[in-house]
Formats: sequence, C-alpha cells, structure tokens
Amino acid sequence: ILPEVIAAIEQQKDTPSHDLIIVDDGSTDGTKEWLEKHTFSVPVTIIHQPNAGPASARNAAIAAAEGDYLALIGDDTVPDLHWLKSHSDAHKKQLFDPAMIVVGKTMWHDAMKQTPFLNYLDTTGWQFAFDQIEDSNNLPFNYFYGSNVSLARSVVRNERFNTSFPYPAWEDSELGYRLVSAGCRLIYAESALTAHLHITTISRFAKRQRKAGYCAMVFNQLHPEVGALVWGNHIGDQARVGDLFSAGRLYSAVLLDWFGERSGWNFPKLWERALSDQYVRGIRDYLTAHTID
Repeated sequence: ILPEVIAAIEQQKDTPSHDLIIVDDGSTDGTKEWLEKHTFSVPVTIIHQPNAGPASARNAAIAAAEGDYLALIGDDTVPDLHWLKSHSDAHKKQLFDPAMIVVGKTMWHDAMKQTPFLNYLDTTGWQFAFDQIEDSNNLPFNYFYGSNVSLARSVVRNERFNTSFPYPAWEDSELGYRLVSAGCRLIYAESALTAHLHITTISRFAKRQRKAGYCAMVFNQLHPEVGALVWGNHIGDQARVGDLFSAGRLYSAVLLDWFGERSGWNFPKLWERALSDQYVRGIRDYLTAHTID
C-alpha cells in the first residue's frame, strides 16, 4: 500500500512548499529496499530504525522535520490529491494560530469491499467517529488521529508521542489530551481526505480491540482523571463475562458475519458485545500483567 500512499503525496495539487519524511520502523517485507530504489519527485528524508512502534516512528519524523507545520499520515491511508492543500487552507482560515490543530477525515478506500460490519464500524465510533462530531471547531482530544492530522511544529517541540504504549492504540489520543490540556484546540477539516486501505474483519478487529483495551489502561495510569472515558461503556456486564463465553460470542459473530457479507444482514448488538468483550479482556490483561486487583 505504501507505494500508492507515496504516489498520492508526490501528486498533491496546489500545495505550499513541502517535503516528505518517511520512517521505516524495522520493516521486514522489502519496504527498505523499495524505498532505497524509488526515485522521489519531492524532497525526501528516509529514516530506518529498529521496530519500535508508531509512537517512536512519529517522534523520529518530528525530530527530523524542519518545516513550520507537520502533517501526519499513516502508511495505509491514501491521501486525496488536495489533502495537503485542505490542511493548509484550514490553518490559513485560523490565521495560522499555532494553537489550532487540524484533523482530516478518513474514509474506507474504494478497494475495500463494503460489508455490513465495515458500515457498523463507520457509524459507531469503534474505528473513527466523524459522524458523531457535534462542533467541528472544537473536537474532543480523542479525535487527534495520528493518521490524518496537521499542526504547528512548535506545538510538539516539547510534547511528543509517549512510547510506553506497546501497541498502536491510544498513543495518539494521549498526545491529543496533553496538547488540548496545554491550550490547543482541535478543528475538523472534512475536505482533508484520506482513504484507509486495511483488511478489516471481525476477528482481526477483535484482536485490535484487545490491544486497545490494554493500551487504555496505559492511558489510565498516565491520566487517571479521565479513566471513565477510556473505559467507555465496556466495563459492566462484559467485565463479568468468562473467557469461554467471550470466545463463544466472538466465534458466533465471526460465523454470522460470513452470512452477513452475502446477505447484507446486520448483527450490531452481537458485534457490540463481542468487541466489548475483547476490549475488557485487554484491560484484564493489563491488570494481570501489573498485578493490580
């Protein structure tokens, strides 16, 4: 997917002067070799590092950046050809106030097969929560999505991503929390579009949610004052569900999703409970690992 992402960045239209920083976070799939052979049409800096996760990779990019503004994007999110212009225009509209952080919109890539489960993720906040935005000029801190956001470099001069998160979950929201607490404001630029191309099934997303639950507790230990928010609605009945019952519910969800893809059936209550089970299992994983009762 990375070549498509880079091609889209190279083809950006009507943009301000910009360069590209790529951090190869210990890849083992030929990415390093491809990057070394590719001829870039924009100024580029390539950083290779041992695998350390997205927080460390983004910190390395921030440290190498020299521009006044940074736009962060994921390696599986393909930007619209006016993506950078839209981010720049949004900052211009705010008179380039460094306290303003612009969050773009991420949709599913056209190559993704649209399924009832993908539509469910789109409308419930499990993946992104763009349809739940109440005030586009004042987003909550957890809308700081590291895969499509831009901000003044001065803002992150002394605030970086926290590398204590073992998985790619909550580390961007945690930085968003610190930045908003320091006086920044998140604003939404719907026209700053990226297309997410990532294989997503119930079983894969359930694994992601277990990791997200674990990282939620990392967040909670850093900022206990917002504990109820990172737990969300997942604590409750799910906390008393046994692992065997939880596994059975997930298996049922995976099986029924196979029928749903072919029939258009929806199973939102089952999906909600199955994903909540895994989120709570991640929380319990953290408590067990840290011997917390």
